[in-house]
Amino acid sequence: MLAHHLTQPFSACHMLELYAGSGIMALEAISRGMNSVTSLEASPRACRAMRQQAGRLAIAPQRWHICQGRIPHALSAVTGQYYAVIFADPPYHQGDSAALPAWLMRHAIDFDILVVEEASDAMPDYAGLALETLAIRRYGHSSLTLLKKIPLEKA
Repeated sequence: MLAHHLTQPFSACHMLELYAGSGIMALEAISRGMNSVTSLEASPRACRAMRQQAGRLAIAPQRWHICQGRIPHALSAVTGQYYAVIFADPPYHQGDSAALPAWLMRHAIDFDILVVEEASDAMPDYAGLALETLAIRRYGHSSLTLLKKIPLEKA
């Protein structure tokens, strides 16, 4: 679903994983050949577990960069960066998924595709933003929204 929306080969892409938790999306992306992943997670314990997992799997730190901090403040660690894909799994019903595009803009974080997981009954409205909804997939009580950034000259 994701690969055919990217403007470059998967092996050349960089991904930002927000609210990383166990880092499962980073591991999946790396296993499929993603060039590198940066994971941001608030829990020091989860970050330690991700680093241990990276060590067990011999994933080099330049391939999987793990940063501890709460979003939106932790976004300062990646200010001005470009990512082909940003995957966000914020806590449900907290409003973070709706605020995420503004936080990314405030930190000048550029991207092609933004994937947001949220509760199916709390889908944020991204209308009026420079984002095109490519797909919405519902899985039980969760939904994944796949958004493509519209270049400013077309927005």
